[in-house]
Amino acid sequence: MPLASLGSLPRKLVRYVIVGRPVDDASGESCAICTFDLKDEGMYDDDGDTGRTWSSLIDCGHTFHGKCLEELTAKFSDHIRCPYCKMIYGEIVGTQPKNGNMKTWTDNNIALPGFPAGTKTIVVQYSFKNGVQGPEHPNPGT
Repeated sequence: MPLASLGSLPRKLVRYVIVGRPVDDASGESCAICTFDLKDEGMYDDDGDTGRTWSSLIDCGHTFHGKCLEELTAKFSDHIRCPYCKMIYGEIVGTQPKNGNMKTWTDNNIALPGFPAGTKTIVVQYSFKNGVQGPEHPNPGT
C-alpha cells in the first residue's frame, strides 16, 4: 500500500495524520489536494494501483488520496498546511538570520482603526544586525 506505513511521512508530521484508511467506493468526497473524487484514483496515483488508501488530518479531518498527501509532505518536512482550511500542523521554520531576534508584547496605548478604544494591540519588533544573506535565504549575497 502506498501509505500503509508511516515511512513516507516526515517524522515530525506523523502525529498529525491518520493514514491507511480504506477507500470507500460510496463516498462523494473530493481530495482536498488534487480535487478528484476520493473513490477514484488521484492525480498522483499510479494507474491500476490496487493498494490505494486515504489519509486524513487529525484536527480538521480533511481527507486526501494517500499519494497526494505524500506529495504535499515531500515539500515540507516541518509542517503541513491543509490546502482546504489552511490549518497548520507542526511548526513553520523560517529563514530568520541567526543573529536576529523578535520580541512581542501587548500595548493598551496604541489604537488601531476598526477596533474599540482600549483594545490591546499586539506589537512585534524585529531586530537584525547588518550583514549579507546566507545560502538559506531567498536572495543569498544581497
